[in-house]
Amino acid sequence: MWKTVINKGETYNFIDQAPVAPKVEAIKKLGNSGFPLDKSSIEIKVINGKTYISLPLKKEEQIYGLGLNFKSLDQVGKVKRLHVDHYNHRDDGRTHAPVPFYVSSLGYGVFINSAQYIDVYVGTGVKKRQS
Repeated sequence: MWKTVINKGETYNFIDQAPVAPKVEAIKKLGNSGFPLDKSSIEIKVINGKTYISLPLKKEEQIYGLGLNFKSLDQVGKVKRLHVDHYNHRDDGRTHAPVPFYVSSLGYGVFINSAQYIDVYVGTGVKKRQS
């Protein structure tokens, strides 16, 4: 498990609002391993109260999650807009059940601990694909 903080963090976040505390001792038992992403390729910008995240992906990598999606499982090549919106019967990244968490086919997961509106660019640019 790894943690990074972009900017100074937020005053309201999901972990602080959870009804139970994380099981820190169980997390420590997982051991240490290398960070799964190229940190220099992670791009995060906050513009007018919205957060934009672009994460590097390996060529063969698939990403699952980021909320309730009726027409797709793999989210690669999409922009997921993580704020509550109506489902308009199109797979355009909007959902009435956004979740700031995804799982990679390479065996890691990412939780974005933010209550802000977030746009996640999931492998939408060639430069984000690593060989």
